[in-house]
Amino acid sequence: MTPQATGSIKGKPVIDFTAPRLHALGPRGLLSHVGCYRIIREDAYARAVLPQMRQVILRTTFVLGRGGGALPRLARLVRWGLGGTVGHGRQGISWIHEQDMNQLLVRAILNHGMKGAYLATAPNPVSNAEFMRELRQVLRAPFGLPAANWMVRLGAPLIMRTDPELAIYGRYCVSRRLREEGFDFMFPDLASALRDLYPSKLDWQSTSEGEVIVHG
Repeated sequence: MTPQATGSIKGKPVIDFTAPRLHALGPRGLLSHVGCYRIIREDAYARAVLPQMRQVILRTTFVLGRGGGALPRLARLVRWGLGGTVGHGRQGISWIHEQDMNQLLVRAILNHGMKGAYLATAPNPVSNAEFMRELRQVLRAPFGLPAANWMVRLGAPLIMRTDPELAIYGRYCVSRRLREEGFDFMFPDLASALRDLYPSKLDWQSTSEGEVIVHG
């Protein structure tokens, strides 16, 4: 929101927040031109916030959800047998389940003690190799062909519609502020998050009363 737009609002709001991508810091954590853009954007955002407004910045990671984003396209590749390790597979993937992201947004609105920048990420980041292995497991994919970096650079913009560096260069992020403030993640580990999004037939059991229970 620009300073002009903020100043034109009738009945000034008491909170404003933004959600830039954490991965914009650039490869291997070095400050790239994209990272510079993120800092400039956040600085402009800070100038646009009125004095009486509480400012919250949620630096988002890979949001896991079935309704959109990169995960459904990634799951499609896994079902095609193309969901193997990218490069050496040791690069980190920081992620957060969509329900935890929604819960965090609600908290940012309702909790008046929440101010400043937060990393919107689950407490257990994983390597690329582990992420793809867990995704293949929940989708019952028997194998996944690995992808060299050059393949990702060609395919990511066309198939995944995303920046290939997000897969080639990763980072392991944990939010110290959320941990210290006691934020309770519904899905703190990747296995439970993926099982919730892609429940298998074995995860469903019917009770004698006809009710259905979902495990995981």
